[in-house]
Amino acid sequence: MIDKSLIVNFLDETKNTSERCKSVLVEDIVKLADLFEKTFENGNRVIAFGNGGCAGVANIMAASFIGRFKSGKEGRPVLSLSSNADIITTLSNDYGFENIYKKQVEVYALKNDLVIGLSTSGNSVNVINGIEEAKAKGAYTVAITGESGGKLKEIVDFIIKIPSRQPTQIENVMAEINSILCKVLK
Repeated sequence: MIDKSLIVNFLDETKNTSERCKSVLVEDIVKLADLFEKTFENGNRVIAFGNGGCAGVANIMAASFIGRFKSGKEGRPVLSLSSNADIITTLSNDYGFENIYKKQVEVYALKNDLVIGLSTSGNSVNVINGIEEAKAKGAYTVAITGESGGKLKEIVDFIIKIPSRQPTQIENVMAEINSILCKVLK
């Protein structure tokens, strides 16, 4: 039989993480929304990537900004570099997994694009390499991470550090941030 206390504890942790987010992330989310808006107004695009659940968030971000949740709002150019298994496996095989985002950023990112690296630890080597390549291309770089920020905090232009060390909680908040952005942006 499943121990119900595990479920209650998880839901309590989710509630506590959400409360911490309200007290520390609102201004950061406003700034990120402004960055998205300026990027779109200038004719540029948002490019996002990450691993595991963070890859899923990058994919959801692209899908929700292109589809706009049946809101009637115009689709926006958001690209996930985490979604194409053919590209990812080719690049992993030929250049190593640590370069799957770097190689895609080389091809897709343009000056003044907004490039977002998603990493619960902030230490994913392939995300770091992708962000470094984005900086070299003149893109504005953002990381969304857990509370430590990891190595990404040292190299990005802007960081959102979600106040948690639990990957599931961090990824849930990343998805919530995306939903907020879709709702508040025109």
